[in-house]
Amino acid sequence: MLVKRDLFRALKSFHVQSALLFTILLSVLFTILIATGQKIGISIFGELITYKDLSEVLMNGLNYTKGLGFLITFIISIFIAQEYQYNTWQHYLCSGKTRLEIYLGKYLFSLLIALTVFLLYTFSSYITSFILGKPLDINQILFVVSRGMIVYTSLASIVVLISMSLKNYISSILSSFFFVFFEKDILISVISLLKKINLDIVFVENFTLMKINTAAQIENINIFTEMVFPCAFVMILTIILGCYCFSKHEL
Repeated sequence: MLVKRDLFRALKSFHVQSALLFTILLSVLFTILIATGQKIGISIFGELITYKDLSEVLMNGLNYTKGLGFLITFIISIFIAQEYQYNTWQHYLCSGKTRLEIYLGKYLFSLLIALTVFLLYTFSSYITSFILGKPLDINQILFVVSRGMIVYTSLASIVVLISMSLKNYISSILSSFFFVFFEKDILISVISLLKKINLDIVFVENFTLMKINTAAQIENINIFTEMVFPCAFVMILTIILGCYCFSKHEL
């Protein structure tokens, strides 16, 4: 019921509609340009990303740091922040919903949004390539979809944790974007700190979004140990922490 309510709100939301439309246009544009022999170079934080063939358009969607992660964070963080901004949490509580139910409802909604954006990008590219007579390889589509769903499930879990844990709606939006933009730098700093106090860092490194995202690009890996299990760990940990933080807020 909570998820259905949020989905109806999302369909009427200008920022959600705009983000979904932009996702489709971005995918279609990239695919058309590459399929017609154009080469694209995009600089992301000083790192030049080039696209020379259609497979790289797909792999762009698989890597959350190359665009889709920012769109997904934009939708989820603003959507949840509006609940704090307009103090609409009381509507849920007055209807008899517990804070656990509210958190899980927001989590499931955010998961649906994240996967929808990713799948829209992927299948828009495939359909466009098919229309242009240069269809993408179906095995590569399956490769990208299976791994991308794990990557974006992990991303959604973390963004929901941040967005639900910070009561100030501006802080929650900025913090979510800060994490997506600078996760690598944050992780390097944490690992460096742990090394200084002689703590084992292998566990920390293996259960991070960055690690899952990196593994997704590699073909010959054990997907269960490298991606599925770390993703499940991230999901469980973020839900536990998020529910605890959300329970402490005065709504």
